[in-house]
Amino acid sequence: MRWAEILCEHPERASDCHCWQHFGGKEWLVILTKQPQFAKCCPCHFVEEWNCQHGHHNWIRLLSAQPQFADKLPNWAILNDAEVSEILQTQPKLAHYINDVAKRGGKVVALFLKEIPDKKTLCAFEQFGSGDMREFILETDSIADDILARLKWKQIFVEDWVRILSAKPEYAKHVADSQWRSFSARGWSHLLDAQPQFKEQFDQFASDEVKREVALIHQR
Repeated sequence: MRWAEILCEHPERASDCHCWQHFGGKEWLVILTKQPQFAKCCPCHFVEEWNCQHGHHNWIRLLSAQPQFADKLPNWAILNDAEVSEILQTQPKLAHYINDVAKRGGKVVALFLKEIPDKKTLCAFEQFGSGDMREFILETDSIADDILARLKWKQIFVEDWVRILSAKPEYAKHVADSQWRSFSARGWSHLLDAQPQFKEQFDQFASDEVKREVALIHQR
């Protein structure tokens, strides 16, 4: 690793390095992240190794630091949603490389549409599960009416509603009465601490037992 670190800090010493062929994938990641001009010296097989499941973290680190290598990743489908999200949060313009957005979850779709809003017809909003809808709503500043109409609000779990409403109370109009009635004492306690204006819904929908439990929680 010594020469890899030297080249990162002193690229002008490249002519003094005679161990390029001995660098492994870890060394090349360190070098390319800091000094991308040395890519011409990197054997292709190391990049190919990164395409295996255990090498995905290398792509995340490299593309987050040097997005110009995006076209070296032959198939973005090998990255899961969490990995794609991590990259897009630091390099949003790489959303243009996502060609399977219809199969992606809520957070990836939200990050994708922030960069390419005119591609919403490619997104499978109707297939979102509760967690996908939560992540999409929390990650999106403003959701267009035509997208709101495609979300299956009644499929959102109560636990996800608590998280959504705590951060974005404006979506309360999409909560069904049956969902309000299903809020647990802990859920109501968390929501009321974050958004006290929901006291009206609490008084209307919470059972007497839940109200007693919430009172006990607030006494602790």
